[in-house]
Amino acid sequence: MKIAEDEWDRTVDVTLKRTDLTCQAGMPSVRESGCGRVVTAPAIIVEWKMFP
Repeated sequence: MKIAEDEWDRTVDVTLKRTDLTCQAGMPSVRESGCGRVVTAPAIIVEWKMFP
């Protein structure tokens, strides 16, 4: 399946930015607790977008 480059760029930009902002928002709690994990799955979003 082909995807236009501008659509691909937007998908990657939105996915990476969302992941980064979510991690930034959660990190203070992780640091405060002294332990924790951050689990991300941005590839799933890209796959759903590309392969409906």
